[in-house]
Amino acid sequence: MKLDLFSIPIVIENIDLERIKLEPLKLDRKWLSETPTSHGGQNILDPESYRYLMFKLSGMLKKIVPNNITIKLEGVWANRYDKDDYQDNHFHPGSHFSFIIYVKGSSRTVFFPPGKYLIDSFYSFNLFQNSFEPNCQPGQILIFPSFLEHMVKKSSDMVTYSGNLSIVEFDKRTIKVMEDKNGNK
Repeated sequence: MKLDLFSIPIVIENIDLERIKLEPLKLDRKWLSETPTSHGGQNILDPESYRYLMFKLSGMLKKIVPNNITIKLEGVWANRYDKDDYQDNHFHPGSHFSFIIYVKGSSRTVFFPPGKYLIDSFYSFNLFQNSFEPNCQPGQILIFPSFLEHMVKKSSDMVTYSGNLSIVEFDKRTIKVMEDKNGNK
């Protein structure tokens, strides 16, 4: 009998980019990579876009989480990758799930298993898969557990929207969406 222990699911689906209206008010060069981003700044997601995004994310989470949950959008931001911009290895503390919407350009995202460094210290060869690169195109969304370490390889002329979700409570009946601070549901 073969068992795959501790699998880490991600979900990739198509998304209607015309229905996502995110207005980042300012892109700053942040992080070590100095990639232009609106992370931590003021970003405006109109109410209809918020409803569509949360409907889409709720449906995707049903494929990952065995119980139904109440979720809250903790933030959404834009990243613009100019010539050779990238993101260092990172994860998203303070949230349970994160997502990437590919708006322009092909995915250059690379995911790593949580035990990557420990596994690498035992094997000098690739006995186990130590990275995954999804083949996402514009108009696709990817959701993943926030603890999953990832990076973005050098990219040019690419735009993504990213965000974080928190599980607020378990509910055995349905996945619910909490109102955001602007009263959007």
